[in-house]
Amino acid sequence: MKMSKLLTIIAVVMAFVLTFAACDFFKPNDTETTPPANNGTTPPANSETTPPADTETTPVISVVPETVEIHAGDEIDLMFGVTVTDEGDEAPTLIVEDDGDFDAETEGTYTITYKAVNKYGKTATATRTVKVLKALSALTLEVKANRLGENKWQGNLLSFKNKEFVTLSGDYVSDVAISGVFYNATEAAVTINIAGSYGVAAVIDANGFVVEGRDGANSKLVNAANPDRTASAVTSLEINGETVTVASAFAKNLTVPAGGYAIVVQNGYCGTTVDSDGRGFMDYNVIYQYGNVVRLLWADTQEVLTPYVDQAPVITGHNNKVLANLTDAEFDLATAILGGLTITDDNGTFDPSDDVTFNPEKETIIKITVDNNGGFDVNTIGIYTVTLTATDGKNTVTVTRQVEVVDTLVELTINGNSYKTLPETVAVDTDVNHLGKYLFLIFTPAYEGEITLSNGYGVAMVLNQYGQIVRIYDGASAKYFDAENDGVQDGTCTAAGYLKEAFASLQDGEYLIVAPNGNGNVARGFFYSNRKVGAQVTLPGITFPEAPHFCESKCEKCGKCLDAECAEEACAEKCEGHAHECENVCATCGKCQNAECKEEVCAEKCECKPEHTCEHVCAICGKCQNAECKEEACTEKCAGHSLITINDKTFEVLEGTVAIDQDLTELGTYQLVIYTPAYEGGLNWSNGYGV
Repeated sequence: MKMSKLLTIIAVVMAFVLTFAACDFFKPNDTETTPPANNGTTPPANSETTPPADTETTPVISVVPETVEIHAGDEIDLMFGVTVTDEGDEAPTLIVEDDGDFDAETEGTYTITYKAVNKYGKTATATRTVKVLKALSALTLEVKANRLGENKWQGNLLSFKNKEFVTLSGDYVSDVAISGVFYNATEAAVTINIAGSYGVAAVIDANGFVVEGRDGANSKLVNAANPDRTASAVTSLEINGETVTVASAFAKNLTVPAGGYAIVVQNGYCGTTVDSDGRGFMDYNVIYQYGNVVRLLWADTQEVLTPYVDQAPVITGHNNKVLANLTDAEFDLATAILGGLTITDDNGTFDPSDDVTFNPEKETIIKITVDNNGGFDVNTIGIYTVTLTATDGKNTVTVTRQVEVVDTLVELTINGNSYKTLPETVAVDTDVNHLGKYLFLIFTPAYEGEITLSNGYGVAMVLNQYGQIVRIYDGASAKYFDAENDGVQDGTCTAAGYLKEAFASLQDGEYLIVAPNGNGNVARGFFYSNRKVGAQVTLPGITFPEAPHFCESKCEKCGKCLDAECAEEACAEKCEGHAHECENVCATCGKCQNAECKEEVCAEKCECKPEHTCEHVCAICGKCQNAECKEEACTEKCAGHSLITINDKTFEVLEGTVAIDQDLTELGTYQLVIYTPAYEGGLNWSNGYGV
């Protein structure tokens, strides 16, 4: 607020300056009202009011205002409101001579010194006081869970500086690409238009309910008609009769309801990539679904701006069509219609820890009913629209889901879990350079081509010759799995390169199956939920040989199976146990020497006294060094030897290997040669590499 007042003062001052300048600029020339030169009323050129050409003048610095207050984190141009004039120099130099170690991020009072120099070398100085006050509270956008992943974004918060919170009193336009939160304080809807492209915007109501989302990074629109971001096929908008892409107009013509907010995150807002600059946070955590609820609050006081209200259950996945084989007598509509759906309820709070998830096999507060089956008939080809209702006893939500009866379906299974799809959505040994309609890609050992498809954030699985998963490249989370690695992020799998990395890893006889990112990601979700190394896979049109059985519980003595429940033919003959055989038998008496062995056959222990072997023998004299040893063979103890010590380090010296003050001609067997101050001889022996 103080900054706004300051700018107002500056504007008034500038207005006065412009007024006086305008008065002087528009003074009439060569008219009857202008007296002739030197007629007695106009002073001569060298009068006191106009300095002579050779008179040295001094610049004058004006600082308006002289004291400025900002909040930590605010931006400020230290030169604003600072001007210099000089009667003898039209363009004197003006600089900040000393900024007083000014830091706009740190509270304190700073003195800024300005210096002006004219063409005569004359100088002038002036000062301004800048007070940096405590930073205003940041505005926090909080989501229930970080769906982007902790490796890409830490936590579930996105922060906006205080100045990025804008209160609207009507329609709003910005020709500058700005990020921020825009609050509609009026009692009617307002429209905002903000420049920028490839950003992400969300519109929420007063309680944080997402009513619209625009993913400019991927050109997708989210609203009641397009409830899922990833499944949205709408990439353009109609604005003032013109069709524009969501990417180019992500923050244009946004309608904000009364009391609601628009949240705008520009390309590069707080990082350098889609995931690090806030756009990924918005895509995955805010606008991923129409009806998602977020909240806004001030960081320091934790005052919530969007009070939470109890929400109806949320149903996701209903935009994915259910497929049924014609005349499939085993097809159960009531069960199939729930397949692939996720139904959750907030339990009346924003806290996700008490959320409830619908499970048809367990009793929950969520109740699901099929209101209308759309005339479904599994014996008639066609598309049927089924209406579902979910309620938590207080709030109700109704959605529709399409069920299509077709004459042919293909099936994939992983670990016994099945996914049925149309044959044209599966590509086998095909060099796909564009995803098109494909949900699954299969590459067999017979494939000799290359992979040219560019696709990130999908899931690829490598199978052995028996159809068992041996490696997983999960591009959705950039994790790699195999028998030794349970989801590592070591560069083996990257989000962008998962597909080609998996293909490059293929060895003889291995298969590659891929659920690429796109087309609603239903196939990717199926892979993701069945991500298990060792799981058995079945593929349409491909028969895998049965893997040989390897017994995991073999008896070390007879090699037979120890697992009584194993029904494999190779393990039909089981180990029936073995009598105990003593492993520590005395060579003299043949009895057990293991005192801890409790087996009956080893009850009688060996009492023979073994020959004693000294474990602490002196390397110099060969005598026992263990003073506590009472064995007869160790009665003669080592008395020790002479030691050389340096600091706390010691070295044992053998007798006859030390020469003291001796005039040697060769080293001989000496380990150490000592010369004391009493030695008066010379050095007559030669030796290299010693110390």
